[in-house]
Amino acid sequence: MKYTIKSILVGVLVFAVGIAAPDLRAQKLDFKPYSSEQGLSQSVVISMFQDKSGFIWIGTQNGLNKFNGYKFEKHYNNPLDSGSISNSWIYAITQDTLGNIYAGTKNGLNKLNRKTGAFERINYMANFANRFLNNSVYGLTTGANGNIIINASPFLCIYNPYKKEVKVLESPLEPDASISDQNMPVIQTKDGVIWMGSNKGLASYNPKTNSFFVYSAQTYFPYAISSNQVTALFEDSFGNIWVGTSNGINKINPNKRGIESYITIKDPKNLLNKNVIKSITQDKKGNLWIGTEHGGLIAMLKPNSENPAFQSYTKENSMLSSNNVLSLLLDYSNNLWIGTLDRLNKVDLKDKNFKLYRNDNSQTSVNLLGNIIASIYKTPDNKIWVGNWGQGLNVFDRKTNTVVHYTAESPGNFNIVNNFVHAIFKDNKNRIWIGTQNGM
Repeated sequence: MKYTIKSILVGVLVFAVGIAAPDLRAQKLDFKPYSSEQGLSQSVVISMFQDKSGFIWIGTQNGLNKFNGYKFEKHYNNPLDSGSISNSWIYAITQDTLGNIYAGTKNGLNKLNRKTGAFERINYMANFANRFLNNSVYGLTTGANGNIIINASPFLCIYNPYKKEVKVLESPLEPDASISDQNMPVIQTKDGVIWMGSNKGLASYNPKTNSFFVYSAQTYFPYAISSNQVTALFEDSFGNIWVGTSNGINKINPNKRGIESYITIKDPKNLLNKNVIKSITQDKKGNLWIGTEHGGLIAMLKPNSENPAFQSYTKENSMLSSNNVLSLLLDYSNNLWIGTLDRLNKVDLKDKNFKLYRNDNSQTSVNLLGNIIASIYKTPDNKIWVGNWGQGLNVFDRKTNTVVHYTAESPGNFNIVNNFVHAIFKDNKNRIWIGTQNGM
C-alpha cells in the first residue's frame, strides 16, 4: 500500500517552471497535424469555418468535414442522391443566423439544413443563369443583415435566406471563363462595404450608393494593387483591409482609400516579396498570420506599426506539414487552424503560464532520462537538478538546453548508487546530496 501511494505522489509531481508569456519571435510553435489517418476526407484543405456551436468545418478538394474535436463527419457528393452536396470540391463555407451551413462548390451553392441534416441546392443564379460563366461559388460570407454574400466572379450575388430571394450584381471586373482550383475571397467590412477578389482585380461594392470601385495593377497610384490575382482578403481590428495577391500583400486604409504595398518596402527580410498570399487572419494580440504558396506561414507582429517584425514558419524550420498554406482560421479558443496542401495543422496560441519540459517527439523536447519526476533542485548558476523515478539524475542547463545524465549504470564520476532519485539537497558547504532508494 505504501508503494502504491508513493507512485501516485511521484506521478503527479510535474516538472514545470512558471514563466512569463514568451515573445512570439522567440516562441517555438507545436503544429498538430490532421490527415486522412485521423479521419479527414482529404488532405488539401481549401477553406475553414467555425460555426456558432464551436464545430470546425473544413472544405477540401474531396469532401466537406465537420470536426467536433475528436472525430470528423464527412459529406460527399452522391450522384444518385439529390439530398447530398452538389459537388465535393469545397471553395467556401459560412452559416446563416438560423444555424444552417452553406457550402460553395465547383457546382453551385448548398445549404445544409440544421434540423434535417439534408443538403438543399440554392439557385443563386435566379433569372441570370445564361449570363454566368460557370456554376462555381468561389467565396462566401454572411453579411451584417444575415444575407449570404456570394462571390461568383465577376458576379456578386446576395441571397436572402428568409425570403429565399437573390440579388445579382454584375461588377466591372473583367469576365474570366476559366474555372479556378482555389477560392476567391469575399468579405463585408464594418462600414458595410463588400469586397470581392478575382483573377482580374479587386472590386468593392457600397450598398448605400449601389456602386462599385475597382482596384487593379493597372490603376494609377494610390489605387494600384500589386497584382490583379486577388487571393486573400481580411479586415483587421483597426479597420484596414489586407489584400493578398499573387505578388505580395497590400494594405488599404478605407479612410484614405490609398494602398500601401508590403511587397518589399515594409519587409526587411523579403518574406513576402516572392510569395503568393493565400490566406490572412489576425490573432487576439493583433498579429497578422499570412499563409503563402511555397513560403509557409508568416507572422507579422505589430502590422500597423512603422516597422512590423516578421517570423517565418516552414516545413524546414518547424513541424508545419507543408509550405503551401491555403487557408487559416482562428477559433474561439485561440487555436490557429492551418489548412495546407498536405494536411490540416493546429497551433495553440494561448499564453502559457507554465513552460513544460518533457522528453517527447515535439520541437520543444528536452533530453531528460524520463518524464516521471521525483525531485527537483535549482543551483545558483540556474542549473536544474532533476531526479527521475527509476531512471537516474539529470542536470539541465536552461541557457544551452543541454542535459547531463547520471545513472547507476554510468561509468566513473557519472555513477550514482541507485536510479530512484528521491531527494536533492545542498548543504552550507555547497555540497549537493542525492537521496535514492538505496542510499545517498
